[in-house]
Amino acid sequence: MAGLCTIFDVEGIDRNKLLSGLRNEDFSGFEDCLQMECAKAYVAEYIVARNMIDYKKSEIKAILPKDYLELFCEPEFICVYRLSLSYHYMTVY
Repeated sequence: MAGLCTIFDVEGIDRNKLLSGLRNEDFSGFEDCLQMECAKAYVAEYIVARNMIDYKKSEIKAILPKDYLELFCEPEFICVYRLSLSYHYMTVY
């Protein structure tokens, strides 16, 4: 996980974001709401998530990890990513 911080910026949670999250009744999950609040503050284009249904009322569009990779990564990286996912699933199940 520490390696992700070398690729992505990290937006902090402050009092205003917490209060906005608490007032927002559109989200069933408080953590998802906080992620949207951080994405708004960062002026992010997307929230990358696997649980798309939790973000259907988000002000920031949520996309799947594979869609993010297809938008922003080189084709060679996507191929390696997909191979590593296949390997991971084969070893887990």
